[in-house]
Amino acid sequence: SSLTSTSMKLKSSNLQREATENEVLSSVFKVMKKRKRKGYVRMTLNAVNEPLLIELHCDIVPRTCANFLGLCRRQAYDNTTFHRLIPNFMVQGGKPSDGSEECYWGGSSPDEFDNRLKHEGSGVLSMANAGKNTNKRQFFITFKSAPHLDRAHSVFGTIINERKPQLMLKLQKIGSDKHDKPLKEIRILQTEIIADPFQEAQDLELERLEELEASRSKTSIKESTAFTNEPVASKAPQVGKYLQDR
Repeated sequence: SSLTSTSMKLKSSNLQREATENEVLSSVFKVMKKRKRKGYVRMTLNAVNEPLLIELHCDIVPRTCANFLGLCRRQAYDNTTFHRLIPNFMVQGGKPSDGSEECYWGGSSPDEFDNRLKHEGSGVLSMANAGKNTNKRQFFITFKSAPHLDRAHSVFGTIINERKPQLMLKLQKIGSDKHDKPLKEIRILQTEIIADPFQEAQDLELERLEELEASRSKTSIKESTAFTNEPVASKAPQVGKYLQDR
């Protein structure tokens, strides 16, 4: 993958020390913030008559968005269901059918909060978790404001369809049983990436590191050539000089 390639390049350009995956990711996330690009995903459900168009705040919470985009790229959400629905609150999905739930990089991903992103209104996408820094794959979509979830769950996107109110109402009206299970199956048929700032940032960072490596290689060759062309000085006077200085 491009992430692995980036890690390899850092090994050769950063004092021969192999960069950790977190260091590589941190560098990519800085690029995402600097470029200020939003991500976009089209999510097709069986329960509504038009795909949900999702805007991702890659410029504000790049790690959380990169996790979601990476999972979409792997088609990890395709053919999964929204297994939990609470009317007048939210609908939750993204749980893998085989039970092997991990974030894009494996394990869990840390929380990512920003005061600009809150659980305000309907159609807000936020990460479901089991406590602090336990983000994996599951996410939820709000039906109304839920300020008590701010800085407890990582907001990373929003539904931007023109008919968002009607779509959210249709989902909410499906209802649920006493265990919060939807009365009708809500299945994600497909996720389609329209714009991916995560992939773009990885490509840009890899290109930068390749240029850095090429530049350092040229400098190294010049220094090596200059050293081999230097005249060899007589050793005896030099030894005598240093002995006299003691």
